[in-house]
Amino acid sequence: MTHQIIGCQKNRPLDIEKNRPLDINTDMNINNNKKEKQPYIVAVCGLKNSGKTAYTEGLIRELKKMGYSVAAFKHVAHEFESDSQGTDSHRFWEAGANTVAVFSPHELMFRTGSEDGLNKLLPLAQGNDILIIEGGKTLPYPKIAIVRSGISDVPVTREGLIAVATNTDYKDPEVPTHSLDDFAAGAKIIDGSL
Repeated sequence: MTHQIIGCQKNRPLDIEKNRPLDINTDMNINNNKKEKQPYIVAVCGLKNSGKTAYTEGLIRELKKMGYSVAAFKHVAHEFESDSQGTDSHRFWEAGANTVAVFSPHELMFRTGSEDGLNKLLPLAQGNDILIIEGGKTLPYPKIAIVRSGISDVPVTREGLIAVATNTDYKDPEVPTHSLDDFAAGAKIIDGSL
C-alpha cells in the first residue's frame, strides 16, 4: 500500500487516504514483518535471604559466557519504595500521576499503580534470549528453587520446578540438584530447556 503524505500534524506526516497521522511502524510496514523474539523465562525462587540475588547474578554471568543475551527482573510480593522522596519523579507520583517514568539515553525506571506490572515489563525483555525473574514462586514459569542451610529445608514450590540449587545435602527426587555456587550447572539446565 502506498501512502501519500500531504502535510504534517505536530511534526507527523499525514495519510491523505485516511486523513490522519501516519503510524510509522504500522502504516509504513517498518518492523511489521519482523517479530521480536520472546525470551525463555525462568524464575529463581526461594525464601528471603536464601541467596536468590547472588545465584541470579552468577546465572547471568554464566549465560552471558555461553553467548546468550539476558534480561533480569526482580519480583517482590510486598510494597517497596522505587523512588526517593523529594525527587521530581516521586513528586509526580505523590501529585497523583498514574504512571511515572524517568529515563536517560541509557537507563529507564518507571512506576505504575497497575497490578499487571509483569505484563507491562515483558515487552522490555523482548529481543533477549533469556529472562530471569528473581522471585516469582507463584508465577507460571519454569523455576529453579534455592534451598539454603538455616533458611529452608525443601523448595518453596514444586510447580514448574526444573532444578534445585542448594548448599545442603538435599537431593530432589524429581529434578536435577546442584550446588548453590555452581552457576554453570544452572546455566546448563536453562540452556537445555531452550
